[in-house]
Amino acid sequence: MRNPSLLLASVLVAGFAVTARAQTVLDAQVPFEFTAGSATLPAGHYQIQASTAPNEDVLFVRNVDTGKRTIVDYITRIAARGDGQPSFVFDEIGGQHILSEIHPASADGYLLKGAGKTPHSHKQMKVS
Repeated sequence: MRNPSLLLASVLVAGFAVTARAQTVLDAQVPFEFTAGSATLPAGHYQIQASTAPNEDVLFVRNVDTGKRTIVDYITRIAARGDGQPSFVFDEIGGQHILSEIHPASADGYLLKGAGKTPHSHKQMKVS
């Protein structure tokens, strides 16, 4: 027979995890055109939020100025940054900017598909 208290505790923990993930919205003004997944996006005001659906490893990238939303797959979660500051990280290759990492404040980040596999430099942008 299953323990109803254990089941309830599991549901509550899962519910808190989804709530915490749903509340993480990163907001920034990106001053240059960039690539996120397979989409090329213009400079502008962006908000990024992780999907709250189970087993859906995607981020929603929304251009606040136009309302257009792009869905970007991420490869894996990555360890939280030591400084606790939220940021976007772009790989810079030949003048092109590729969104490669998202770091919420004091939480695990995301490594995106399409991150530079050839020699590149990083450009980190602090966000709110």
